[in-house]
Amino acid sequence: MIAPMDGGGALLIREIVCRTGRGWPAVFLLGAAYGVIEGGLVDQSLFNLNFRGVPSFPHMVIPSLGIDARNTQAFVTGHAVWSIAVPIALTGMLWPDSRYTPCLGNVGLAVCAALYAAGCWMVFRMI
Repeated sequence: MIAPMDGGGALLIREIVCRTGRGWPAVFLLGAAYGVIEGGLVDQSLFNLNFRGVPSFPHMVIPSLGIDARNTQAFVTGHAVWSIAVPIALTGMLWPDSRYTPCLGNVGLAVCAALYAAGCWMVFRMI
Protein backbone atom coordinates (compact mmCIF):
# COMPACT_ATOMS: atom_id res chain seq x y z
CA MET A 1 0.00 0.00 0.00
CA ILE A 2 2.87 2.38 0.73
CA ALA A 3 5.01 1.32 -2.25
CA PRO A 4 3.08 3.33 -4.89
CA MET A 5 3.24 6.40 -2.67
CA ASP A 6 6.86 6.23 -1.50
CA GLY A 7 8.23 4.67 -4.68
CA GLY A 8 6.16 6.92 -6.90
CA GLY A 9 7.19 10.00 -4.94
CA ALA A 10 10.88 9.13 -5.13
CA LEU A 11 10.66 8.40 -8.85
CA LEU A 12 8.76 11.63 -9.54
CA ILE A 13 11.32 13.66 -7.60
CA ARG A 14 14.20 11.94 -9.39
CA GLU A 15 12.58 12.71 -12.75
CA ILE A 16 12.01 16.37 -11.84
CA VAL A 17 15.61 16.76 -10.70
CA CYS A 18 17.02 15.02 -13.79
CA ARG A 19 14.81 16.94 -16.23
CA THR A 20 15.61 20.32 -14.68
CA GLY A 21 19.33 19.65 -14.20
CA ARG A 22 19.22 20.29 -10.47
CA GLY A 23 21.29 18.44 -7.89
CA TRP A 24 21.08 17.09 -4.38
CA PRO A 25 19.81 20.32 -2.78
CA ALA A 26 16.71 20.02 -4.98
CA VAL A 27 16.32 16.35 -4.02
CA PHE A 28 16.33 17.24 -0.32
CA LEU A 29 14.06 20.26 -0.77
CA LEU A 30 11.53 18.27 -2.80
CA GLY A 31 11.91 15.40 -0.32
CA ALA A 32 11.01 17.76 2.52
CA ALA A 33 7.99 18.94 0.53
CA TYR A 34 7.06 15.28 0.04
CA GLY A 35 7.30 14.79 3.82
CA VAL A 36 4.99 17.75 4.44
CA ILE A 37 2.48 16.45 1.87
CA GLU A 38 2.50 12.94 3.29
CA GLY A 39 2.51 13.94 6.96
CA GLY A 40 0.22 16.93 6.59
CA LEU A 41 -2.29 15.94 3.93
CA VAL A 42 -2.17 12.19 3.41
CA ASP A 43 -1.82 10.51 6.82
CA GLN A 44 -2.20 13.77 8.81
CA SER A 45 0.42 12.68 11.34
CA LEU A 46 1.71 16.24 11.66
CA PHE A 47 -1.59 17.38 13.18
CA ASN A 48 -2.17 14.36 15.43
CA LEU A 49 -0.43 15.08 18.73
CA ASN A 50 -0.61 11.40 19.71
CA PHE A 51 0.15 9.76 16.34
CA ARG A 52 0.59 5.99 16.70
CA GLY A 53 0.75 6.31 20.48
CA VAL A 54 3.83 8.55 20.46
CA PRO A 55 2.90 11.33 22.87
CA SER A 56 4.02 14.87 22.20
CA PHE A 57 6.07 16.86 24.61
CA PRO A 58 3.96 19.77 25.86
CA HIS A 59 6.84 22.23 25.46
CA MET A 60 7.30 21.16 21.82
CA VAL A 61 3.71 21.83 20.73
CA ILE A 62 3.14 24.90 18.56
CA PRO A 63 -0.45 25.76 19.52
CA SER A 64 -1.12 28.19 16.67
CA LEU A 65 -0.32 25.43 14.13
CA GLY A 66 -1.56 22.48 16.16
CA ILE A 67 1.65 20.51 15.56
CA ASP A 68 4.43 19.02 17.62
CA ALA A 69 7.71 20.55 16.42
CA ARG A 70 9.69 17.41 17.29
CA ASN A 71 7.39 15.07 15.37
CA THR A 72 7.21 17.48 12.44
CA GLN A 73 10.99 17.65 12.21
CA ALA A 74 11.31 13.88 12.54
CA PHE A 75 8.62 13.07 9.95
CA VAL A 76 9.69 15.65 7.38
CA THR A 77 13.41 14.94 7.69
CA GLY A 78 12.84 11.21 7.84
CA HIS A 79 10.82 11.23 4.64
CA ALA A 80 13.27 13.54 2.86
CA VAL A 81 16.20 11.28 3.72
CA TRP A 82 14.87 7.71 3.96
CA SER A 83 11.92 7.76 1.56
CA ILE A 84 13.44 9.99 -1.13
CA ALA A 85 17.20 10.65 -0.99
CA VAL A 86 18.40 7.15 -0.06
CA PRO A 87 16.44 5.33 -2.81
CA ILE A 88 17.63 7.89 -5.38
CA ALA A 89 21.24 7.53 -4.20
CA LEU A 90 21.07 3.71 -4.24
CA THR A 91 19.57 3.73 -7.72
CA GLY A 92 22.35 6.03 -8.89
CA MET A 93 24.97 3.69 -7.43
CA LEU A 94 23.41 0.60 -9.01
CA TRP A 95 23.09 2.19 -12.47
CA PRO A 96 25.76 4.93 -12.60
CA ASP A 97 25.51 5.39 -16.38
CA SER A 98 21.92 6.62 -16.09
CA ARG A 99 22.42 8.65 -12.92
CA TYR A 100 21.70 12.01 -14.57
CA THR A 101 19.27 10.98 -17.28
CA PRO A 102 15.49 10.68 -16.92
CA CYS A 103 14.25 7.11 -16.96
CA LEU A 104 10.60 7.79 -17.83
CA GLY A 105 8.98 9.21 -20.92
CA ASN A 106 5.89 11.38 -20.75
CA VAL A 107 3.52 8.40 -20.59
CA GLY A 108 5.61 6.74 -17.87
CA LEU A 109 5.67 9.99 -15.94
CA ALA A 110 1.87 10.23 -16.12
CA VAL A 111 1.47 6.60 -15.01
CA CYS A 112 3.90 7.17 -12.14
CA ALA A 113 2.01 10.28 -11.04
CA ALA A 114 -1.26 8.32 -11.16
CA LEU A 115 0.23 5.50 -9.04
CA TYR A 116 1.55 8.07 -6.56
CA ALA A 117 -1.90 9.68 -6.32
CA ALA A 118 -3.54 6.26 -5.91
CA GLY A 119 -1.08 5.35 -3.14
CA CYS A 120 -1.81 8.65 -1.38
CA TRP A 121 -5.53 8.02 -1.66
CA MET A 122 -5.22 4.47 -0.27
CA VAL A 123 -3.18 5.63 2.74
CA PHE A 124 -5.55 8.55 3.35
CA ARG A 125 -8.58 6.24 3.28
CA MET A 126 -6.95 3.58 5.48
CA ILE A 127 -5.78 6.03 8.14
